[in-house]
Amino acid sequence: MENWKFALSSIRSHKMRSFLTMLGIIIGVAAVVLIMGLGNGMRQSVTDSVTGDKDTVQVYYEAKGEELDPAYADLAKPTKPVKEVWLEQVVRQTPGVDSYFVTNNLTTSISLQKKTVKNVNITGASQGYFKAKKLEMLTGRSLQDNDYKTFSRVVVIDQLVAKKIFETTDDALNQVITIGNNDYRVVGVYKNKDTAIGAYGEIGTALVANTQL
Repeated sequence: MENWKFALSSIRSHKMRSFLTMLGIIIGVAAVVLIMGLGNGMRQSVTDSVTGDKDTVQVYYEAKGEELDPAYADLAKPTKPVKEVWLEQVVRQTPGVDSYFVTNNLTTSISLQKKTVKNVNITGASQGYFKAKKLEMLTGRSLQDNDYKTFSRVVVIDQLVAKKIFETTDDALNQVITIGNNDYRVVGVYKNKDTAIGAYGEIGTALVANTQL
């Protein structure tokens, strides 16, 4: 009991020092709690981004000839682009992967007569793209095997591009539009669920056979 009385007396006698001591303790504890909270939050965010329920996972890699099948080693030079056949080898050795695709991209304008949509994201998609992404077709069809075999100049556009150039999605079918300096026939319109915002508003997208980019 005497110890408690002595402690309270000491606090009353040195109020400012006691206040500063308590303030330091409070700030120190708060800082530790905040840092731990931020650390746990960042760790959870990274974990969710890697192991969360995702339809697709993007992988960027640099091929090395000595790590590939010797039959393809001559393709793996620094000046050569990544080949789909390399990815196919990786997928065959990776359990749990049911589909894959390769893409390349460019940004350009799409026009029809006097109507122009700027900064459209044009994706050259391999044949596995539509299976992996599970795109919802609003009208028409997706890219087919024959489009790749014959190098057909056909394109599938999203609803945003269709709306800006045509009155309805159905009006877009079989119309010939200009992408960059080349003409393409519209064979389908798909629903783009991941529209982004750019300097010109929402960014439209279009898909062509990857061999054409």
